[in-house]
Amino acid sequence: MFKFFKAAAKPAPPPRRKTTPARPVTAADAVALRSPPSPADLRLSEAAVGWCAALPPAERPTALCERYPRIANRLALVWPDAELTSRYFDSLIIDRRGGRQGFPPEVMAELIRLRAFRVRIVAPAPRAATASLQMKGVDFDLS
Repeated sequence: MFKFFKAAAKPAPPPRRKTTPARPVTAADAVALRSPPSPADLRLSEAAVGWCAALPPAERPTALCERYPRIANRLALVWPDAELTSRYFDSLIIDRRGGRQGFPPEVMAELIRLRAFRVRIVAPAPRAATASLQMKGVDFDLS
């Protein structure tokens, strides 16, 4: 009568599967998993052309646009949002996965220069901000 409860209390353990130890993911694995570029990734978008033309000539990333139009397209999209742009630059410049090939020197120089330009246009000039507040009657004399 109670054999039913005893049998239900001890289920058979699941069969053990033989597994091989996981190997670290390599850069080649990441490249193999990457989806092939779409036709839109292979040329500059209208938004990217407009964005690039709006930049001062000394800041225009010509090598980036020629060699990596997909990245220039994305930069054009995120450019209005300073935080998003900063994060995107971080993902491009900082190797968090290890073993990445990296950009050619001229492209990396353009990315770094463009990042510095983006920071300059977001951050107000301290003297201008101070002068503006002083005109409104704010006193900065801390002595």
